[in-house]
Amino acid sequence: MDLTRRCSNPAPPILRAVRTHNQIRQRPSSRGTPSPDTASTAKRLTDEYAAHAASSYASGESLRSIASRLQVSRARLSKLLQQNGVRLRPRGPSETQVREMRDRYFRGESLAQIGSTLGFDAKTVRLHLLRSGTATRDTHGRER
Repeated sequence: MDLTRRCSNPAPPILRAVRTHNQIRQRPSSRGTPSPDTASTAKRLTDEYAAHAASSYASGESLRSIASRLQVSRARLSKLLQQNGVRLRPRGPSETQVREMRDRYFRGESLAQIGSTLGFDAKTVRLHLLRSGTATRDTHGRER
């Protein structure tokens, strides 16, 4: 096998690799470090939308829905609101909601049904039922 011919002029493959590398570097990044556009959008978000986000949150809209609309993470929106003096609502259910969870559970509703009605995940409902001393049923509806 003659390797000298393939290795004697490595310029074309190297040039092709360099061109490909440069093309990839010029593409907008979808992951990893934020591009300059992303950084400027984040700054504009802080300046332009803080008051709007605060009023939406104060009117009862959830952090998740506001963050989705503004295309930022829920954690970033939470931090932004706190920096602007907004006091965040407690994330867990209130005592009244836990009582309603218990009542609905005793009436035979599933954890998922209760959660979707009250706006919580089924695991959250289960956790708060257990904390309140409620004996849970197995997956077939029998008491444990």
